[in-house]
Amino acid sequence: MNENPLAPYHSVFLHTRSTVPHFNPAWGKLAVVEWHRMKGRTGIYLTNCRRWNEYIWLRTAQLHMPSFAQPPDIFQDADRGKFFPRAGITKWVVPIDDTNSKIVAWRHYSDHLDLGGRGDRSNVGLNKVDFLGQTGIERSYKEGQRIPSDYEAQVSQGPIAIHKLEHLGQTDNGVALLRTMLRRAIRDVKAGKEPPRPSKNADGHVPTMTGSVIVKVPISNVDDRMMRRDLGHKFGAIVADTLPLPQSERANVIERRVREVLDT
Repeated sequence: MNENPLAPYHSVFLHTRSTVPHFNPAWGKLAVVEWHRMKGRTGIYLTNCRRWNEYIWLRTAQLHMPSFAQPPDIFQDADRGKFFPRAGITKWVVPIDDTNSKIVAWRHYSDHLDLGGRGDRSNVGLNKVDFLGQTGIERSYKEGQRIPSDYEAQVSQGPIAIHKLEHLGQTDNGVALLRTMLRRAIRDVKAGKEPPRPSKNADGHVPTMTGSVIVKVPISNVDDRMMRRDLGHKFGAIVADTLPLPQSERANVIERRVREVLDT
């Protein structure tokens, strides 16, 4: 459950290609993904850059150690230019015992998120949320098997996932990085070291990397994957560089700097 935000490739297959699109069809496009340690080893962020028609869509997401994560707007459409609409979900995964945990979360709504109006505030509450397959009580077993989602994928690994039986690949780099950082953090705390704390921005708040950048870049004879890798790296660096700024300024600065990259 904690590793889910750092495994974006599952969105392509589990949430889109295997049955029907759970969010929107653009999620089915393979993206160029990079994972990065945050400064001070306070967490991990990833950049997820895909093409959808004439648009390049960068999603940035973050996990603050050990279990605080924010995915971007889950109902975002890559249908127009957008500069840093923020998180769709804020969540903590809280362990209860060796085989159980609890998600404590918020769903976010605003004039910049879910412009298609697919979210449903009335369906958010205890043991329910307004997107498919997040609990074991919302659907029958048969329905979950016909159109599986996160819950089915997670519980199918058993009460305790046996890491020695896994065969991690390149798409699992974020999962491997998180496990490495957690092991190191556990050893440090055991040795009496204080866990690192994230820096605050100019508003006095802890900023995050989470959001989207969507820009119109027509298809050309340039190698599209290499272009997405280059733009994803540059746009992600811009989002990271603007972390210290006041929230009221950040989106405007991101837009200006992204446009400068596109103009070069």
